[in-house]
Amino acid sequence: MFEKNRHPAVPLQDGGPTIEKPLELLKYFQTTYTKFSDTIYHNQRKMQQINKVTPVKTGSNIR
Repeated sequence: MFEKNRHPAVPLQDGGPTIEKPLELLKYFQTTYTKFSDTIYHNQRKMQQINKVTPVKTGSNIR
């Protein structure tokens, strides 16, 4: 069942990237990183739009 030559950090799913195919592993990490950074970017944009619509009231201007 368990392959001895497989690196422990590499996922064991069938069809997933293996250490024997380093290019596939690189593509896998690149796509994962791209999805992650896109999500962060979109969340930041969303927060900027929310802050424009509803300005945050600080304690100094509430009297």
